[in-house]
Amino acid sequence: MGRPDVATLERLLAEQLAGVPLTRVERAEALCMALGLEPALSAAVSGRAAATVRARRRRIVEKLVRAAAARRGGRPPP
Repeated sequence: MGRPDVATLERLLAEQLAGVPLTRVERAEALCMALGLEPALSAAVSGRAAATVRARRRRIVEKLVRAAAARRGGRPPP
């Protein structure tokens, strides 16, 4: 398995997340998610607790679900 091209992945992620209200830290964590990093590894790199990273990832997913629902013109699931 080859190394991912981080610059290309970052550009694609920016295109897909256009219009989604994510903070700079959330965008960085979204990149970690796209790279397939485990929450524990991401936490170790960022110097945060693994529970903090898992909670941040849940918020990111919730924001993405709401943004996708808004694009479709529907309501997000409960």
